[in-house]
Amino acid sequence: NTKRAQELAVTAIKLDPVADSYFVLGWASAKNGNRSVAIAALKRAMRLDPDNATYRKLYEAINKSK
Repeated sequence: NTKRAQELAVTAIKLDPVADSYFVLGWASAKNGNRSVAIAALKRAMRLDPDNATYRKLYEAINKSK
């Protein structure tokens, strides 16, 4: 369930703040309707891994769906 994924992503970020964990937080937050958290998490993921097209695609999709 996406609520649990969001909780686990927050825990993962606390343990090791890597791009993949921020991406999962962004995805789960978007699924849970937390757009602002999703955008912030995805921005962080893209800063940590700027060449990752998957992060950028999700960020752009969420950013367009205002």
